[in-house]
Amino acid sequence: MKAYALTKKDSRGLEALELIEAPVPRPQADEVLVKVESIGLKLFIQLRSSTISKKT
Repeated sequence: MKAYALTKKDSRGLEALELIEAPVPRPQADEVLVKVESIGLKLFIQLRSSTISKKT
């Protein structure tokens, strides 16, 4: 499956995301698999950027 992953840990913003090919998750007996249609990243990117800025 195609998935966006955070691959560049020192980047700030959308350049930290990369489209990758990943295996389809297989839940264990005590787990569930949730299909996600869409997500929002703005708050995540703002929090990540402010955390990186405080460290440098």
